[in-house]
Amino acid sequence: FFDRKGFWTVHGDNALYVARTFYKTTAVVKYYGAEGGKSTEGARGALASAALNRNLFETALRALLLEGTEFRVEVYEGTGASWRVAKSASPGRLGQLEDE
Repeated sequence: FFDRKGFWTVHGDNALYVARTFYKTTAVVKYYGAEGGKSTEGARGALASAALNRNLFETALRALLLEGTEFRVEVYEGTGASWRVAKSASPGRLGQLEDE
């Protein structure tokens, strides 16, 4: 998850997973950076992205970390091209995300 200060984004396969699992549709997925400026599903080089508000972010965290057993969550903070892992958690190791 990328913390955008007020909302979060996920990218690539994670965006598709979040869209299918929590939104129940892939219509919320946007595609960026495709060759030739295209921004459609399957466009060569396109990166799938989905945005989450606070409520959906918290719902996703609960589902991934408390109900699931196979996921690891990382929250990145930063801007532009400079991002770093600010928090991480996995089932049984929730420490850094307990305040979310």
